[in-house]
Amino acid sequence: MENAEKLTNVKIIMDDCNVDKAIQEQVCDAINNIGYSKRLKGHSPTTLEGKIVLDVDIYMFSHLNVKSKP
Repeated sequence: MENAEKLTNVKIIMDDCNVDKAIQEQVCDAINNIGYSKRLKGHSPTTLEGKIVLDVDIYMFSHLNVKSKP
């Protein structure tokens, strides 16, 4: 779990692809603050892109749950 919290694999991939460090920070911030359980804990993305992804994540979560009920 420690590697997941540090986003080690994400950073390695972005380094391998020569992603700018400022963009890497934004991506990691978005990943750390996106998700239904994180939203319940009061976490929310700080960038517009992160907020858009969060909205889609919440929509898909609620849509899939509604569709899966008999």
